[in-house]
Amino acid sequence: MEQIQEAMANYDYETVLSLIEQKEQTVPLLLQKGKALRGLGLNKEALTAYI
Repeated sequence: MEQIQEAMANYDYETVLSLIEQKEQTVPLLLQKGKALRGLGLNKEALTAYI
């Protein structure tokens, strides 16, 4: 989780998504995934991560 937070802090959203895909999907990770997708301008995809 620390690597994900560091990548988020550096606005490295593609790395965030890559790291999240390697882990078990938990609610906190899905929220991070939604934020990363939103950061990449993928708003529709981000919305599905939140649902």
